Amino acid sequence: MFALIFMSDDKKMTLPVSLTRFKGQYSTRWTIQLAAVVIMVLPSIITYFFLNDRIIKSLTIGAVKG
Repeated sequence: MFALIFMSDDKKMTLPVSLTRFKGQYSTRWTIQLAAVVIMVLPSIITYFFLNDRIIKSLTIGAVKG
């Protein structure tokens, strides 16, 4: 919310805030907005697939038997 209210430079806004720029006053271009969401989420998904074993290992190592 900070980036939406106080920042006027488009280059400094966060990705979710810049995603709101795709909405128009009277209509929304859903295809462009959903394509932007896919582009935003894709690096996180790829990183998870490469580090899946390490993430699961670190979660099970820290588990405490109750």
